[in-house]
Amino acid sequence: MAQYRLESIGELARQMRFTPIPRRLEQLDAAEDLLLKLCPEQTYTLAEILTAITGYEPRQADKSLLTGVALQHDLGMLLEEVSDSLQLHVNSSPEPILTIEEAAQRLSVTTKTIQRWRRRGLPARRFTYCDGKRRIGFRFSSLQRFLGSPAGVEQVTPVPSTGRDLRWLRDQAQRLACRGYWRMLAAQRLGAVSGLAPLTLEGILREHAGDIEFAPAPDAQARAQVIELREEGTPLNKIACRLGIPLFGVYRVILEDRITRAIRRPVRFHDDPLYHQPDAADQIEQIIRQESLEPALEERIPRDLPPYLRDLYRIPLLSAAQERGLFLKYHYLRFLASQLQKELDPQVSRYRELRGYEQMRYRARLVRAKIVEANLRLVVNVARKHVRAGVTLMELVSEGNMTLIRAADAFDVHRGHRFSTYATYALMRAFARYIPTALAQQRGAVDPEMLLDRRDPAAARPAEQAMARDEVRSLLACLDKRERDVVCGRYGLRSRERSCRELARELNLSSQRIVQIEQAAMAKLREQAR
Repeated sequence: MAQYRLESIGELARQMRFTPIPRRLEQLDAAEDLLLKLCPEQTYTLAEILTAITGYEPRQADKSLLTGVALQHDLGMLLEEVSDSLQLHVNSSPEPILTIEEAAQRLSVTTKTIQRWRRRGLPARRFTYCDGKRRIGFRFSSLQRFLGSPAGVEQVTPVPSTGRDLRWLRDQAQRLACRGYWRMLAAQRLGAVSGLAPLTLEGILREHAGDIEFAPAPDAQARAQVIELREEGTPLNKIACRLGIPLFGVYRVILEDRITRAIRRPVRFHDDPLYHQPDAADQIEQIIRQESLEPALEERIPRDLPPYLRDLYRIPLLSAAQERGLFLKYHYLRFLASQLQKELDPQVSRYRELRGYEQMRYRARLVRAKIVEANLRLVVNVARKHVRAGVTLMELVSEGNMTLIRAADAFDVHRGHRFSTYATYALMRAFARYIPTALAQQRGAVDPEMLLDRRDPAAARPAEQAMARDEVRSLLACLDKRERDVVCGRYGLRSRERSCRELARELNLSSQRIVQIEQAAMAKLREQAR
């Protein structure tokens, strides 16, 4: 579900829902007028936005700047949300209300173009239609004003009219059909020449060139064969000859598959108001270039490490400002990648759009690699404390490196603590899971309850007893204090075994609650030991 980029606009929308209906309608009209006048490249103060919509000047003028791009997005959401609270019926409007499909048909564009215009400032409201359902609708006057406003930066491309343009289109479509093109493929090829959207051209060909016999579009099996041959390294021209598909068709099948996989791959990031500023990249670079006032601490290189691991200690550490700047840059690049991902469409997107998205993700990975590289010595330090019989240092370092990468993805710089603190706890939890699993694989499957059972008088040798105690401590580290108290009391890990009733009196809980805590704790231990 879409969310407001600016918390102040989201709060304004929530307040408007409780405004009296006549006043709410006036504020909706004012918000729509403001949306149509916004310029994406400019910035606006919150005070002037609130005054333009509500008509009241705040007592304390807020000087914070809001970008036009973020305001376009949030004001569009505000119009839809507040109009939905009014439960407006489509028949009560004094002017025609167009659905998305009707607006696309009237302007001879695709519905995807209408949706793209909504993201660029086309005002939309929610209406109740004759079937009782609430859907998006556009007032006819709003649509006309958008096409002539600064927000309507993308104008409607003229559709070929009857006569010369349509004859040219038919001739080109006939030529492509003779070469084995199917209708949508011909529309994509002609769209690259004419500048029209492929879906629009496909509709024109269906209406004005219905007598042209296009080749059938390849089915799922043929598309799978194209992808399989390409993954084997077969050139495109050989794939085309082998499967009887036009060369451009092979190219589009491969491109559509790549775009589909790119869309399915989620791009997660921690949002920040800075990302919506027009000079966000410059501000982040300034944060990275800040010099730390704290002297750099040189860590002593342990002598018992192999040369590869000793070289890690020569990589300079990041200052607090550099670390914060790099994490902001990492998530800013992923934010930009998510914006590019939303524009991808397997049917209409071109390779340059996919390449821009992939390059943005690649740049984000380079920034993450720099963060991880500066913290590799942390993995070695934590791993050295967890080395024991049956688990080597290099095994722990290998596992820790993967954990460090996952920690860099999940770390939120807005929480205020350093990444080394977060990564240390992540590494400790990872080693607590990995070590029992590795040892269990060597000795055979071991249930966590067997590790907790220390009552067996025929215990193993002292070395194995010490190793078992360490494993138990590692497992218990994943529990909170009350869960540890219950588990240790029930299984006698600190003194004698105690019943649920005894633990209930000691911890001031009910016996039923003790049983619930024990069951939850044992489930955690089983999960950690996998």
